[in-house]
Amino acid sequence: WEMRMASDPPREGDQGGGPHDQTTPTPPVHLENGCVRVEEGTRLRAVEGLHLPPLATRRRLREFLGCPAQGRRCESRPAVENRALTLAQLERIERAIEELCADGQLWWVLETYDDGSKWWVAKRLEEEEVNLYHLDRTVVRAVTREDGCSLMELLAQGGQPVDWYMSHAWSEPFINTMECLRKHARDRKYAETTGVWVCAFSNSQHELRTAVATEAADSAFLRAMRAAAGTVAVV
Repeated sequence: WEMRMASDPPREGDQGGGPHDQTTPTPPVHLENGCVRVEEGTRLRAVEGLHLPPLATRRRLREFLGCPAQGRRCESRPAVENRALTLAQLERIERAIEELCADGQLWWVLETYDDGSKWWVAKRLEEEEVNLYHLDRTVVRAVTREDGCSLMELLAQGGQPVDWYMSHAWSEPFINTMECLRKHARDRKYAETTGVWVCAFSNSQHELRTAVATEAADSAFLRAMRAAAGTVAVV
């Protein structure tokens, strides 16, 4: 990946209101496990196959999520339709967002500029701004990359069957999605073990080609839908 610091001066030929064209990357300061220390406003050009560097150490992010410092909680990998999360586990993720924002965590935010270029920008966000795109690129992929697993496998002791399949927009602030889900939980009288399948957390974000199979019937999404009692549509 290439990096350009927010404090770098403009270059000749900059146009369109976007960040400076980038030919010489600015060397980042490395921390543990590939994490980099950057300043707010640091930009990475969004190109195909880009692996964004973590903005916090995996240990720190796992601590906020309540995950083991290393490895998975699940001893064996459950089938994708058995990777649902309970409401309590989803609320743990919600609290982690709140705590990370309060702690000044930078988030990767995708921005499109007037010249059509797309850049990932390191920004501080308020809790009510964080959506699943920010969460996926900043937290989920960072804490699961070493194990190549889903986030559910870090949070749960073993497989958890799906009761409800959740359909929602990744662009919606996560706290809004959770408010809708809590309303559904009250209306449908969730038990402590009621499982909700959320693609961002139930799929491994490192194995998406497997999740989106050539045959629709084999896709993770359809397998989870078939196993569920119903679908929760957050609109």
